[in-house]
Amino acid sequence: MLKSIHLTNFTIASDVKIEFEQGMTAITGETGAGKSIMVDALKLLSGQRADEGWIREGQDKSMICAVFDISKLPQARQSLEEAGYPEDDEIILKRSLSRGGRTRNYINGNPVNLVELQEISKNLLEICSQHAHIQLLERRHQLVMVDSLACAYAADGPELYKQVSQSYRAWRNAVNQLEEVNRQIEENQTQRELLGYHLEELDALEPVEDEYEELSAEHKRLSGAGEHQNILFTTAKALEGSHRNPGAITLLGDAVMQLEGANLPFEEAQTVLKTLKDCKIEMEEAVGDLTSCANGIEDNPARLEEVNRRVELYFRLGRKHMVDPGELCQVHEEVANKLENLPTADDLEPLKQAVEQTWLEFESAALTLRELRKSAGGKLSEEVRSVLQAIGLDKSKVAVDITPADPSSRGMDSVELLFSANVGQTPKALAKVASGGELSRVALAFQVIEAEHASMPTVIFDEVDVGISGDAARKVGDMLARLGESSQCVVITHQAPVAKAAHHHLYVSKEHGETETKTKLTVLDEAGRAKEMVRLTGVEV
Repeated sequence: MLKSIHLTNFTIASDVKIEFEQGMTAITGETGAGKSIMVDALKLLSGQRADEGWIREGQDKSMICAVFDISKLPQARQSLEEAGYPEDDEIILKRSLSRGGRTRNYINGNPVNLVELQEISKNLLEICSQHAHIQLLERRHQLVMVDSLACAYAADGPELYKQVSQSYRAWRNAVNQLEEVNRQIEENQTQRELLGYHLEELDALEPVEDEYEELSAEHKRLSGAGEHQNILFTTAKALEGSHRNPGAITLLGDAVMQLEGANLPFEEAQTVLKTLKDCKIEMEEAVGDLTSCANGIEDNPARLEEVNRRVELYFRLGRKHMVDPGELCQVHEEVANKLENLPTADDLEPLKQAVEQTWLEFESAALTLRELRKSAGGKLSEEVRSVLQAIGLDKSKVAVDITPADPSSRGMDSVELLFSANVGQTPKALAKVASGGELSRVALAFQVIEAEHASMPTVIFDEVDVGISGDAARKVGDMLARLGESSQCVVITHQAPVAKAAHHHLYVSKEHGETETKTKLTVLDEAGRAKEMVRLTGVEV
């Protein structure tokens, strides 16, 4: 339960500490005195986004701190332990707001992010808004509310809702994949034709690894065959010479003969003679090698034409694909793979089967959920009728109308609340037939039922009795007092009968100083409560 809340420089609350007891606590006061400040503060502690507009004018910082007793709340203790905090009998939530929009959040003194604050606080309190009767007119809100109570009625409800949501996402994913492949097949027709054309060209070439380099070398040899032979033969002839024009070998031989005939007695001369002899032998061998090489050169115009044609094809396709001709072997493989991996009509069949299978799973879960909703709708109608009877609408009836709707993550149903105020009237859409007062009571009935089933330790009712007065207000007060016996119930109200039913009573007022206005809170005793009843009714008893 909520033990206390401390507000510092929060709107017009300069320094206010409110302590709470078990049971029903009424909070009353003049309009604008600051009754809803506490509700706003608790919303912030529940994780609502904050801004510097909450900071008291003239101040740089605001602080909100609330203490909850969780000694008898195993679920709250478990959430604290799962979040990594030591097990304790208290949870202290704190938020600090600074100018510039900066906020800091704390749980038991430890800094936390907003998500962690939301996770912990959701097991501590429920805030029922004064605008619930407006939300009740929204079809989506009606569906969410019925589903929330359906989960409370059926133990397997939460798991079923999870299954419906997951199977719907699986079905939508399968549909999206099928649509995407269909789109690719349509859009890829042009690409398929282009890749097919490229593959035909590359298939005709049949590129082989390292072939282009080998062909280039062969082309160079074949294209210069005649010129190369002429150079080799000319070089050999220059070394060998002729009868009229002695060559280097003949001249070298003459030099050797002259030195040998001279038989010079010098060691250096003998060394030169040996070198000249070796040179003559090497030149004779070189002439043989040159001649052999020249005779071995192939002069094959047909082969040259074939090589030339293939080299040109390599070069042309390399330029087309913007790669070195030697890389066409890799390009050939890539083009073939791309063409092979483009989706075809054959790829649609397994996707169609996946769509059908996931739809069947979703449909089965959604139909099971529909039955759960119908069952919950019947129970809910009886509970609402019972509450409405207790607060003065004893002839009224609320029904839950469930009709098929387009698939969504919440199933295949549309939910609408139907209402009739009198016996013999067919229930019709709540938004069309309920008066303002009736709508307020129906909204309150749903809030009370939700609070009872949620087993929430603390429930805050923020002027939910708007539009209700007289004997109906007295009955509302009695009902909230009974709710306070099982859950701590804090009610902000303008209705004397509602406030009178409370176990405890807090009065909010303003203190006007020369330079500022402050909110003041007073715990009323019996005499103070009697005086406040007179103010609320405007009638002195």
